[in-house]
Amino acid sequence: MADTRVKTFDDFAEHARILDVNGNIIICPENRFDFVFEADDASKMTQLNPRSQLWTMVEYEGSEYLWSGFHLVNRMGFVFTEVTVSDPMFDGCRDEDGMVEILYWDETAKPQAQMQTLHGNGK
Repeated sequence: MADTRVKTFDDFAEHARILDVNGNIIICPENRFDFVFEADDASKMTQLNPRSQLWTMVEYEGSEYLWSGFHLVNRMGFVFTEVTVSDPMFDGCRDEDGMVEILYWDETAKPQAQMQTLHGNGK
């Protein structure tokens, strides 16, 4: 059996089944604006797809992250996936409170996406 735990944003995009505004799975998102919702659209999406998982894209210290759940501080937009945060694929990037955090973009990192847990390293 292949290891499908999420370690990078590329893993997330491949396995979490990102949804578009119509609730269709986006197979290969070309850029983040293909799947990031504003608050009004996120509210509609929640009503149309109540079993989908809500993620918040946030900017923190020059990097962009996907955090599981609804967050207001530093919010850039919302993302929805068919796979929920309770899926074991997210176990490797879950903090002690159960929140999942995926590094989407880091201005200081190499082009390949990386995973970093802020809460686990004292920041």
